Amino acid sequence: MNRKLVSRTLAAVTAAAIGFSFAAVSAEELYGATPKASDRAYVMMSEGVSAPMTESEYWTEAYYADREESPALTAAQIEKLNRKNRQTISYNGKTFSIFNLKSTVSGKLVKSFVDVDTPSPENGFKNGKPTTQEYWDELKANCNVEGIKSKVDIQFGISLKRDELYTFPCEDFIGEDEEDRFYNVITMSEFMPLLPLVVLHESADGEWYYVLFEGFGGWVRKENVAICKSKEDWLKRADPENFLVVTGRELRIQDDVNNPQLSTEVFPMGTRIPLLKTSSKRRFVNDREVTNCYVVKLPYRKHDGTVEDHYSLVSIKEDVHRGYVPYTYGNVVRLGMKLLGDRYGWGGAQHSNDCSGIIREIYNCFGIKLPRVTWQIAAASSSSTTDLTEMTHEERLDFFREMPIGSIIFFKGHVMLYLGMKDGDPYCISAVGTYCDKEGTMYDTNSVIISNMNTTYRANGDSWLDNVQSVIIM
Repeated sequence: MNRKLVSRTLAAVTAAAIGFSFAAVSAEELYGATPKASDRAYVMMSEGVSAPMTESEYWTEAYYADREESPALTAAQIEKLNRKNRQTISYNGKTFSIFNLKSTVSGKLVKSFVDVDTPSPENGFKNGKPTTQEYWDELKANCNVEGIKSKVDIQFGISLKRDELYTFPCEDFIGEDEEDRFYNVITMSEFMPLLPLVVLHESADGEWYYVLFEGFGGWVRKENVAICKSKEDWLKRADPENFLVVTGRELRIQDDVNNPQLSTEVFPMGTRIPLLKTSSKRRFVNDREVTNCYVVKLPYRKHDGTVEDHYSLVSIKEDVHRGYVPYTYGNVVRLGMKLLGDRYGWGGAQHSNDCSGIIREIYNCFGIKLPRVTWQIAAASSSSTTDLTEMTHEERLDFFREMPIGSIIFFKGHVMLYLGMKDGDPYCISAVGTYCDKEGTMYDTNSVIISNMNTTYRANGDSWLDNVQSVIIM
């Protein structure tokens, strides 16, 4: 800060103290012009994307210019959709959810998840070097398939930390070729915190659990899971009465010398955190007064693997919402834009997410539970689903002109959120691994970006718009 500004600021403070006032000093005067993240002088953008288009208001104000913003679904309607969409576990011709499971299940059911074939050694590269059959045999042996009994007593637990679910009890990075550092072939999905799960099996080395969430499963290290004392306790934790929802890219729990095991824990968008009501009896948490903070309850894994609750504070200024966010099309876009520029993470790798993963994170903020993978989301129960496969280019454009912002767009292998039209072109936001231009040049984007669907292409030579297979509106 220069001397003139220091003097002016001190003068303003002195004057206020004796009853005088001066015009406020602007932030620009104090700190100089601060470039926005969307300033083209500092940030490269996709073709056809301008700086204003990186702000959610650009799309929401245009869409709501001649209509009122109101919730598209009630809580009861959302719960009805959730009951249908959580029935994603298939076995013996039946579909069910983890909430249908009893405390004892068939060993054949457990084996159907755990006993998977290993890939051919030539199709996997560990840290850039070819794998061997011996390597895969060791991983398969650690799955402990032979240890699965005819009847299995399952455990009901809660996920604790963000991590990855793996096809085998191993966290090695196995790429598709020598240069691959993004797509781990043994990653099944992201492992999100504070979610109910069931433990089906344990690895031979005793270090891993095979767990099931709603609709997907895989191996995770045991320290990332806390076991509930009963199914009744688990059900209460699965549906807390009061909670915060993380509505920013992520929430970082503050350092706490009294609670080091939970210090700096990071919860991604859509995480639901149990919330306590304050009272005269709870003025302090971990030697801190609770003023201007939410008091939250976080599960912790004790030495015996069971769950124990610890308390922490979250500032009321954090990007969180008490209860679910109202489901409006505008709120879908507002949340999605908070992820703009984030890393693409296949299956939740590198504490980021892939195309279907960010859709789940966003819709979790509304309490809408979607299946894990793209094709399952495309087939999910919704308010409306439209098949575009037989539409011409012009018919597609006409359809997109009338389509609500925040709609979910699909083509094989990719899912996007619709933003709106600009100069006759449809735009979307999505987590993108790669895309092509009109000449066929491929770009390794690996980021969440805004795309003009008319000028972004797939390897087959067609634009994204002409590849769209279906659109769903939740």
